[in-house]
Amino acid sequence: MPTHPDGVRSLSAGRVDAYFADRGILSYHLLNSPNRSGMKLSDQYFTFETYALALPRGDEKLRLLVDATLAELYRTDRVKEIYARSFGSFPPDQFTRALFVINGVPK
Repeated sequence: MPTHPDGVRSLSAGRVDAYFADRGILSYHLLNSPNRSGMKLSDQYFTFETYALALPRGDEKLRLLVDATLAELYRTDRVKEIYARSFGSFPPDQFTRALFVINGVPK
């Protein structure tokens, strides 16, 4: 498919039986699809991909600030609020909930 919205539309229209993509991207597009009742996000994981932020090389102060700020966010319920605002009725699965804990490293 040329784009993820094309893939979700093809799935919704029955032109394909399944569409594979990054789980976060799929969650977003399914949430915003006018025909999401006919589609389901599979419980099966086929890959596990990590995310990262690009930061300037050598700026250790900025990296430490970003890491500490994100860890603090993950230690609070704010991350759940942000997740709900982004993905609505798609609750975080067990792996995403585990990432919330893992990324909330203690100070």
